[in-house]
Amino acid sequence: MRHGVNPTGRTIGRRDTWAMAGAFVLLVVVGRVITPESSNAAPESPPLAPIPAITAPTSPSLPTSLGVLESRRETVEFLALEGEIRYRVRSANGELLADRLTSSELAAQFPHLSTSGATAAPLMLAEPDDSR
Repeated sequence: MRHGVNPTGRTIGRRDTWAMAGAFVLLVVVGRVITPESSNAAPESPPLAPIPAITAPTSPSLPTSLGVLESRRETVEFLALEGEIRYRVRSANGELLADRLTSSELAAQFPHLSTSGATAAPLMLAEPDDSR
């Protein structure tokens, strides 16, 4: 007489069934005897202090970079400053040429870098590639 079939298809005999039942009873008995108070676990430690939230700087004088456009001669960085878009211009070697310019100031000082008509797209070029 078959008492059960294991996942491999072999039959489970009466002796195996009694062994599993005995192991289950032993597990339940041991689980009821051992309590957290009788274990050798470390004593309860004090609760951890909450981790302070990390926030972005809110100083109005610190601009936030929104992106960068690079040409062969200059790099233009778009900045968010006091609710407005401002521009930072560096030379090809990294020298700061102008900082925190409005779009009209950028157009006046760097007419070849005018942002009028610029649109957000996956790729924007500050100047066309003349090598083609």
